Amino acid sequence: MRTVNEIRTFVVVGVRPTSRATELFADVASGGEAILLSLGLRPTRAQQLLIEEALSLAADRRFVLTAETIADPAKLAKRLRDAMAVSIAATRRERRRWHL
Repeated sequence: MRTVNEIRTFVVVGVRPTSRATELFADVASGGEAILLSLGLRPTRAQQLLIEEALSLAADRRFVLTAETIADPAKLAKRLRDAMAVSIAATRRERRRWHL
């Protein structure tokens, strides 16, 4: 039986991620849960590479990872209400545009 810790880590990834998955998910423990939110209508190639790296990391370290695409700032704000820890890999311009 699998148990998931109470801590949920959210990672917000911009069009051109500014960090690697190992840095963004460093605090997620085995058995933990993380949610990766890609900004935009469709993931860019750079976002896809980071998602692949994150999925591999989750498999190796045995934590639950959910990846979602977020298309508008209102949906992002609603989704982040459940966050206990947030890491952001986005440019300054994207942070302003998405109200981060």
